[in-house]
Amino acid sequence: MKRKCLILLVLVLAFSGATLLYAQRVDLTALPAYVRDGFSSALLLRSFNPNDPAWVQIPANPGNRPIQLRDIPVNYYRQFVGTASSRSFILSDIPEEALPRYSLFNFRKNPPQQYTILIPFEASLELIESKSGVGLFLGGIGTNWQMYLNGSLYFNQASSGFLSIDEGVQRAVRGVVLDLEAREMQEGLNTLAFMIEGDPEDPRTGLFMEGPYIIDSFEKVLAMRNQYLTLAFIGAYLFFSVYHLVLFALRPKNKAYLMYALGIGLLAVHLFSRTFIVYDLIQNSAVVRSMELVTLIALVPIFLAFYDTAVRHRATRFTWIFGAIALVPLVAQFLFRHEPVQFLWTIVAFLPAAYVLVMDFILPIRRSWRHFVRTAVGRPNYFKVLAMSFRRLNGAQLLLGIAVIGAMTSLNVLSLSSGIFESIAQYGFFLLTFGSATVLAAQFVHVYGEVEAINVVLENKVESRTRELEDKMREQDSLNVKLSETSDKLKEANEEAATDMRMAVQVQQGFFPKEQPRTTHWEASSALLPAAGISGDFFDFYLNQKAELDGLVVGDVSGHGIASGLVTVLARSVFHRNFYDLRQKSLSKVMDSINEEMIAELEAVDNYLTAALLRLSDDGFVEYTSAAHTEILYRGVGKPRAVELKPKGVDDYKGWPIGRSGFDRPFKSIRFKLNPGDALLIYTDGLSEARNVDQEEYGLEGVVGSLSSAPDEDARSMLNYIMQEWRFHTSGSKIADDVTAVLLRYRG
Repeated sequence: MKRKCLILLVLVLAFSGATLLYAQRVDLTALPAYVRDGFSSALLLRSFNPNDPAWVQIPANPGNRPIQLRDIPVNYYRQFVGTASSRSFILSDIPEEALPRYSLFNFRKNPPQQYTILIPFEASLELIESKSGVGLFLGGIGTNWQMYLNGSLYFNQASSGFLSIDEGVQRAVRGVVLDLEAREMQEGLNTLAFMIEGDPEDPRTGLFMEGPYIIDSFEKVLAMRNQYLTLAFIGAYLFFSVYHLVLFALRPKNKAYLMYALGIGLLAVHLFSRTFIVYDLIQNSAVVRSMELVTLIALVPIFLAFYDTAVRHRATRFTWIFGAIALVPLVAQFLFRHEPVQFLWTIVAFLPAAYVLVMDFILPIRRSWRHFVRTAVGRPNYFKVLAMSFRRLNGAQLLLGIAVIGAMTSLNVLSLSSGIFESIAQYGFFLLTFGSATVLAAQFVHVYGEVEAINVVLENKVESRTRELEDKMREQDSLNVKLSETSDKLKEANEEAATDMRMAVQVQQGFFPKEQPRTTHWEASSALLPAAGISGDFFDFYLNQKAELDGLVVGDVSGHGIASGLVTVLARSVFHRNFYDLRQKSLSKVMDSINEEMIAELEAVDNYLTAALLRLSDDGFVEYTSAAHTEILYRGVGKPRAVELKPKGVDDYKGWPIGRSGFDRPFKSIRFKLNPGDALLIYTDGLSEARNVDQEEYGLEGVVGSLSSAPDEDARSMLNYIMQEWRFHTSGSKIADDVTAVLLRYRG
């Protein structure tokens, strides 16, 4: 029984202590507030009359009561019809037509006006006698202000070195902590009054935050300024920024490091501009507000540029245009009111998220969908097609795109809300930071994986050769010395052969064009993939002294290996010389001359070659002759599907292979005109005859389909798409023949 009584006594004492502790806390949002137009310190010295009709009463709303003076009809008593009311006007009772009207799109800055906010409160003896003193926490107040306790001036900005808003200095601050003198307070009723000076349409004029507004012991009030988590995020972002600046300095070619460092650095500055500490360092809050808005505007184009450099390795035209658009609000926020500028930017800043969503998600998935539906056997399973389309999308690109879209959305939606920004948006920004860093780290992982795979292959080869050598040594103990000598000689021969092969490959590659021509009227892009080191395919671009494209050739020598590679070097020289020496003659005569010369050169060997030779004019005319080469493909601008380029009514326009005697029929040439945007694909049979792991040939239909679906931005992007589709078909299979493709596009 005694034990139960003791427990009960302890609980009663604990409850009483907690009640007393809670009782000393004063929540100003839980008390009615009174607002009036203008300010007079003499008025505060008189006894406060809550029934004075000059006051507008703001009802209590614990924890969520911003007092923004632009929403309060402080001059309503002047408009009241009849005699003065017997009480102050309660905000909820004032007719809607009497409420202030302001326009969000009023860009003009208004002259400052003064207002009075008064909050009566009860102070307990426990609060006044608090050991750590009495403190006042203001969630937000501005734009300039003074505080009065029981009618006496308690805090004046001028005494702290701050000037009037008329002199260009603002003090709209958040997280204000003031140390109240206990001797200035009395047990029971006290009055807390504020002189507010500011633009009547500025949302920061007043006690603009939802809360908290608390009077409590100074120790507890001071703890309310704790922002350790936000500061930890800021410190992490600054570390990421400096780290990637170092990476950019080590590898300047990777612009993604620079864009990432700038973006994360701006994000750290933006978050810092919304902390309480920033007002301790920068006394003019107009500077803080400009810093907050400038970083908010600059973040979007910077992260869009990072996305482009990380995914596409270059900034797109859309990014450049959007960056130029961002300069408008960056300048406007210095000239006009911040609120309409920020609102308009919030709407415009959704464009990058829409751009990323369309260009890097919807369109790639749509292309993959069309490809899988077109290549499906029988009726396609659309759920499987959709899953395959998503799987084909790059995983790192997907993660980064989601992070960019999510962070941009939260940035622009939550930036207008002062109450939930720090608690929610910073996690969205952390997702962006993590997702972006993951993509950059994936580049290192990819390189490391390739090196590791090469090491595994080399180790396996070394182990295999070592086991073979050990078996032979055990079987032929009597021939160890001779075997060792033979092995050394064989190794030297292999090294010499490998060296010779590498030199041959380098020599041959040196003959092929390194640059992809892009002239005033024409642009071309090429791809050459040898089946083994030396290629039996060749191509060449003919540029005149004015760097204009006069023509091109694509050829395919029979056979493989070094012999075919030597013929390509010879043929390239013969084609180049005859093309320019016989420039005044028709292309068919040029091909006749080339054939005669090659017959003499190749009569002692078994090789021959096929070729497609084109002569180009600035007005879009193309002269074309073929020596038994594959048909070239034509894609007209605006046409839904590419076709083989064959002259109507002529079946034997293609000549015989070059380098073989016994064919007396001369070559023929055809001439046609391209429109701006039209494209030609000239390729060797290695492209169409390649097979996948199931021994299914890619075929002419596959080449035509890829050319039809290719994006028509430029020659490089079209050819990249064609080769990507071809690699997707042949993935996992060994390439049996050399592949060459040239995409020619008339620019007009």
